[in-house]
Amino acid sequence: GKVVSALNLAFISYNEKYNLRTHNYLFWNDGIFSNFLNNKKKVPGRELIKKIIRKVNKEKIFNKIYFFGNLNFNSKKWLQDNLNRKYVHKKLPYANIKVISSISKKTKFEKKSLIILTIPTPKQEIVANEILKKYPTSLIICAGGALNIISGEERQVPNIMSHFYLEWLWRLKFDTKRRLKRLTETSLIFLKIIL
Repeated sequence: GKVVSALNLAFISYNEKYNLRTHNYLFWNDGIFSNFLNNKKKVPGRELIKKIIRKVNKEKIFNKIYFFGNLNFNSKKWLQDNLNRKYVHKKLPYANIKVISSISKKTKFEKKSLIILTIPTPKQEIVANEILKKYPTSLIICAGGALNIISGEERQVPNIMSHFYLEWLWRLKFDTKRRLKRLTETSLIFLKIIL
């Protein structure tokens, strides 16, 4: 069934724009809204990915494991050191949603696979929907940049900033132009929802 909890600004706003919730999902608490909307502890995506990797290492649940999106050298090295099963990496170009969506529709996956998407919101949720239409028995994790943080490619948010829910401010240091554009757009959409 569907379990929906407080999410981050990007997901809430882009759900309004793109209708991202078209399948059954398990959402975990992320971002400032996890505290203010339902008073539940934030669960960083990087912790979820680590737990999944540990589970995959213990049990052969999936026919195949895919990383769909971008994997840099450090992320590949981390997976080599921490994932004891082979995986397939399918790279996605830096492109708009239409281009990425058309690529995801044409990509073939094995049934009952674990597919971890490593692209930003809302692209990852739109791609997840496209894949689930064809491969409903697969488990898809929208990981965003979690692997970049786990592998040390991108520095983890300092504890003090995490405590005060200022991850968004810290992450503006990285990929500033794209993140600032997304923050502006999602803030305007969220304001429209409230009004």
